[in-house]
Amino acid sequence: MTGWNFACPDWEQRLLAGKSLIPDLPLDEAEAARAVDIFNKLRLPDVPGQPLLREAAGEWQRDIVRAIFGSMVGDTRMVQELFCMVPKKNNKTTGGAGVSLTALLMNSRPHAEFIYVGPTHEVSDQAFQQAVGMIEADDYLSKRFHIAHHTKTILDRRNKARLKVKTFDMKVVTGSKPIFVLLDELHLMSSMAAAARIIVQIRNGMPAPESVLVMITTQSDEPPAGAFKTELRYARGVRDGRIKESRMLPILYEFPEEMQRSGAWRDPAVWPLVNPNLGRSITLEKLKSSYQAAVEKGDEDLRLWASQRLNVEIGVA
Repeated sequence: MTGWNFACPDWEQRLLAGKSLIPDLPLDEAEAARAVDIFNKLRLPDVPGQPLLREAAGEWQRDIVRAIFGSMVGDTRMVQELFCMVPKKNNKTTGGAGVSLTALLMNSRPHAEFIYVGPTHEVSDQAFQQAVGMIEADDYLSKRFHIAHHTKTILDRRNKARLKVKTFDMKVVTGSKPIFVLLDELHLMSSMAAAARIIVQIRNGMPAPESVLVMITTQSDEPPAGAFKTELRYARGVRDGRIKESRMLPILYEFPEEMQRSGAWRDPAVWPLVNPNLGRSITLEKLKSSYQAAVEKGDEDLRLWASQRLNVEIGVA
């Protein structure tokens, strides 16, 4: 893994400077650029004018696309897992749908299986509708893909690869050998029965060397527990350099622990640091308004707001 060290020990300085939280990696720049070009041409389907993701998505999402699809060395993907923690309203589910479609369009394996997993039927439906909307907004994609609404499946007519949108349960792993899995809102899945076992089964069911597991989540609105706590602790260990030789790339938009404990997170001036899509899917004015409402309602609402809008960890701050 020469050159593929996913530790980012200077992440606090990077965060405070507004820089990328992904360390320098020896990416295949041509493939990374090709993937970003595909991602950028997708359209935001539920916004007037259906803007391209080139304008609607933040640079942090293009960094994720570059890292995933620029990490192939021969037939092996060096970024085999990616764990991203980012607050709500940062275009997470829509961006995840875009990353999943990008994976499908970058794929060359016939009959390959791609899976997008939501924690609830509602989130799964939303992700599927976003992906469908992106396809229907583009003439080329509309001709290339067949959409089966009743099974939430998108079929690539060229090579018979398919993207399935599912809800998190044991059925996700039954009979599946996907090369791409995206888990949305892991912190909600961790409270479900057998969550850790299902995630292990997903990992064990991805034998292809180009396989990648992507986990995108918000901080929990309760003290981290279960599978979420396990994965978050591991991601922090890789980021901080305590865990070596890992194939997981961690991208954690969270304040340093001291800022959480001291209450420095209450200052609106620092909120952009952990909201990388600010100015697009969320504005500072809306954050301030919802913060004031939470303050007026009391500590419970404030804790919920801080955990979901700033990734402040319950039990730390």
